[in-house]
Amino acid sequence: MLAWGPLIIAATFDQPRFGYYLSVVCAIGAGYLGSRAAGLVDGVAGFLVGDEEESYRIARDTRARYVVTGQAMTSSIFQPILVWANEPTGDYLYRSGGGYGYTRKFYRTTLARLHLGDGADYGVYGERVPSIKHFRLVYESSTTVAGFGDRPIKRVKVFEVVPGAEVTGRAPDGTAAVARVRVRTNRGRTFTYEQVAEAKDGTVSLTLPYPTEGETYPMKATGPYELVVMNASIPLSVSGEDVRTGERINLAYGHAP
Repeated sequence: MLAWGPLIIAATFDQPRFGYYLSVVCAIGAGYLGSRAAGLVDGVAGFLVGDEEESYRIARDTRARYVVTGQAMTSSIFQPILVWANEPTGDYLYRSGGGYGYTRKFYRTTLARLHLGDGADYGVYGERVPSIKHFRLVYESSTTVAGFGDRPIKRVKVFEVVPGAEVTGRAPDGTAAVARVRVRTNRGRTFTYEQVAEAKDGTVSLTLPYPTEGETYPMKATGPYELVVMNASIPLSVSGEDVRTGERINLAYGHAP
C-alpha cells in the first residue's frame, strides 16, 4: 500500500505504550499497515480537523505519544493527503496564478497550527487562530525551508502529546485570563506561546502544555508563565509532571465572586 501523510502506527506495535502518531512524506506499507487502513485514514483526518480536541482524542485512542510534521505535508503532498482523507480540495486550497493559495480552513487545521504556528496562536485573514493545548513542540530539525510571518519554518518538527496542566481560578463571568511564556527550541529559536481563556460559571481555566521546570527535552521555557487576570500579573511555574499528568493547579489572586 502506498500512503501519503500522517500515519498512526501505535496499534501496529506489540507494545502500544510506545506508540507514535507519525507523519511521513511517502510510506510504503508492509502487510501490517495494509490491515490497518481505516486507522491510518483516521490519522490523516486527525491532522485536517479544525477542532484540536478531536485530534487529541484520536491521538489518545491510538495511544500515540508524538506527532511528527514535515514541511512537505503543507506543500507538495498536501493535495494527496486530501485525496487520501477524502476531503474536497476546494475547502483548503484555491487557485492563485499558476499555483495554489490556502483558505481559512487550512490555517485552522491541526496540521497548519502545529507545523506553521508551533502550536502557538497566530493571525490570518484578519482572524486569530487560537493556540494548541495538548501538543507541545519538543524538537525541530536544523534546516529552514520556508517562512510564516516572522517564523522560520523547519523541515521537520516533533510534538509530544500531553494532557497539559489545568490552571483554574475564580473570576466573574466574561473575565479574560492570559498566560504567556517564552520558549527556546533545541535549535536556539525562540517564540512566545500565549493562551487566552474567558471565565464561565465563575471559573477561568487554561490548559498549559509547556513546563517551566523539570523539562526533559532540549526545548526549554526561558522563565515562568506570566499569567494576567483581574488586573494582576502573576508568575506561574508549571512542572513537567504537571504537564504530563494533567495536574490541576488552583490559583488564588484575591477574588471570590
